[in-house]
Amino acid sequence: MRETAPPPRKAIVEWLKQRLSHGPVPAKVLFEEADELDVTRARLRTASSSLGVRPFKDGYQGLWWWSLPSDGPSAIEVAVSKGFVPKEPAKIVFPDRPKEEINFDAFRLSGKKEPK
Repeated sequence: MRETAPPPRKAIVEWLKQRLSHGPVPAKVLFEEADELDVTRARLRTASSSLGVRPFKDGYQGLWWWSLPSDGPSAIEVAVSKGFVPKEPAKIVFPDRPKEEINFDAFRLSGKKEPK
């Protein structure tokens, strides 16, 4: 049983807003800090939803990051500027067709099936 009551929702939202005000933070770090404040992951996610927090992942096996929405650069733009994700979408060059490049991200966005 807890010795003290958990912080109110408004306090959690303000803490998260202040914590993300200087740029993206790894979600793992936020969860650890929230745990120290007796804030559950569910309450932290609720607070993030009310702030419109944008989660993004650093590569295939990378960390999840959280950032605040803003009029400035997007979370992905900040991550790219810090070198966390590649600047260009992945392009595949087939050895039997050296001049033809296929941008798989364009296929996903257009709804077309990827070539085999």
